[in-house]
Amino acid sequence: MGCGRALLEAPSVASMEAYYSELSEDYDVKIRQLVPGYDQMVGCVVDAVGSNGPSAVLDIGMGTGTLAQRVVETLGRTALTGVETSVDMLAVAEGRLASEPRIRVVRANILE
Repeated sequence: MGCGRALLEAPSVASMEAYYSELSEDYDVKIRQLVPGYDQMVGCVVDAVGSNGPSAVLDIGMGTGTLAQRVVETLGRTALTGVETSVDMLAVAEGRLASEPRIRVVRANILE
């Protein structure tokens, strides 16, 4: 593999699904260990989105739904559509967001 080659080739859908399936159970713990200030970062994203007063938000690669949950909790009337390719990540997100009617979850690969 030459320098930069990996950046030009998108991972296969199957490899992405397998990777995120393995992470799904404890993703929320791991992301906070690996990304210092993760919750503050999510808060900054919510603040930036909220400053525009959107009626709808699209969360691409929603993972376990952490950002989606914060958006709808913080931005009163905003509806959110979350897109995720991993069935297991979606299962975690759907469990977290089940009581929130303003969130719609879609399984799709944005690269296809």
